[in-house]
Amino acid sequence: MSENLIRALRQAGYDARRLLGGAALPKLGLRILGVFAEADERNRARRLLVGGEPVAPKMLLFVGVNNLTRPEQSLYELANPPANDPRHGPVITVTSYAPAARFELGRDPSGEELQEIATQIAANLTALVNANRLSLPQ
Repeated sequence: MSENLIRALRQAGYDARRLLGGAALPKLGLRILGVFAEADERNRARRLLVGGEPVAPKMLLFVGVNNLTRPEQSLYELANPPANDPRHGPVITVTSYAPAARFELGRDPSGEELQEIATQIAANLTALVNANRLSLPQ
């Protein structure tokens, strides 16, 4: 997904790059965050675990944007109580701090499906930047 997203953002004219975990964040720009999840039998979002037992036939992808000139805000938080189940990921709550979008995709998404979602994310980002008059180095 990240490769498709980087490609779509670059095609849209952005200077996009992936930062490895623990890397220092730039002081300017936007950070795009994402988490794969699935709805459980009680319709709660659970962070998807690689190798975990599937709960639903489809996955959810939540994508959020943070402006790096402001303090970092998380895309999601662990629910309280977390309702742990060793077979599944923890229950999460998407926060209202970052503009976020939700996408539904199959358990084994095709390359085309991932490209479509990445293109939509790039289009949504452009609309957000234009609507908020964010000046970003592209």
